[in-house]
Amino acid sequence: MYVSRITTSYLNNSIISNINNNRDILLGMQEQFISGNKVNKPSDNPGAAAGIMNTNTYLSKMETYLSNVKGAYEEASASDSVLDSIITKLQRAKDLATRGSQELNQSEQLQMLGAEIEEIMKSVAQLANTQYNSKYIYSGINTKTAAYSTADGEYIYQGETSTAEKDQRFIQIDDNMNISVSPLGNDLFGEYYTDPDNPDNKIATGALGDLGILRDAMMAEPPDYETVRESINKLEDDVQHILTYRTELGNTMQTLTMMENKYEDLKISYTNQKSNLQDVDLVGLSSDLTYQQMVLQASLSVGQQMMQPSLLNYM
Repeated sequence: MYVSRITTSYLNNSIISNINNNRDILLGMQEQFISGNKVNKPSDNPGAAAGIMNTNTYLSKMETYLSNVKGAYEEASASDSVLDSIITKLQRAKDLATRGSQELNQSEQLQMLGAEIEEIMKSVAQLANTQYNSKYIYSGINTKTAAYSTADGEYIYQGETSTAEKDQRFIQIDDNMNISVSPLGNDLFGEYYTDPDNPDNKIATGALGDLGILRDAMMAEPPDYETVRESINKLEDDVQHILTYRTELGNTMQTLTMMENKYEDLKISYTNQKSNLQDVDLVGLSSDLTYQQMVLQASLSVGQQMMQPSLLNYM
């Protein structure tokens, strides 16, 4: 009789354990159905949970780099548009210099040409002060400062002048890849202003410097035709200098396009991996839920029958 009671106790515990197990399975399936996720806590599936965490890390990194790449491309595109406009204006200035180089022109005509050159200088400086995303793109790391100040016919660069790598503005687009999409304005467009140490001397560099010299030569009394003629080749050199950088910028934009495509593909790949680890098949799960409810109900019914008291237990 003692052995019979141990056996009955063991049987009862086994039935209860089976019911609890079926109930836990059903609760887990219901949680998956509600959340839409196979894994709702690490203990559900430690391996899958680790895989999901790793995938989320990669996706976050891809999103950051993809955002940086898109931002860099948009800034490069804005810069390319600026350079195109400046080249057009420099070519117009070159045409004016060609017209003004003929000494048959009267002083009044040169004055008019010089006035148009001044307007071109203003336009070039205005374009060089272009902002992208509230940042001056040709000021180096001094993005809150306009690249050029324009006053009294002088065009002074106010941005970063250091060419040291630590003073450049880079955008990270990969673990070991940084890219710059805008050069220093003074290197690309130059300056034109009065030498503070010698008021009779002008500091003239780059396109703005050549435009300033051309303007002054046209508006001088009498006009300085020789300087006007010399400015033709100088302006052509300025155009070529900007074109060279524009070509480099075009190559950079191609690289950015390739990187964007790469990250878009990786994003899809990692998203699919995460989906395989995490997302449930709702149609299949719905069927499994119905089956598991039947299993639990059956285990409850059988358990109830087997665990009913019997007089034989007390004989």
